[in-house]
Amino acid sequence: MNISMLAEKKTQNLARTISDNLSWYMNITMRISNKELANKSGVSESTISLLKNDTDGKQRPDLSTLSKLALGLGVDFLDLVTEKKVITAKEA
Repeated sequence: MNISMLAEKKTQNLARTISDNLSWYMNITMRISNKELANKSGVSESTISLLKNDTDGKQRPDLSTLSKLALGLGVDFLDLVTEKKVITAKEA
């Protein structure tokens, strides 16, 4: 695997992580709608929707967008970009 392919794979993984974490905070932790987060963060509803539903890892949000979303959710920036292992009830 060449450097370019490796970089693309890591970027896709990061995009999926952002999608997973954004969905987690919005749907599980805070129960906040796209519209509510858009109002709190200044990020458009359509951008939030694209990021939340990015299972293919194709979206490339910039740092400013991620920072606004983190502030809108009241979480640290790293909480959106760090992969987490979710423990299921079976594993607990």
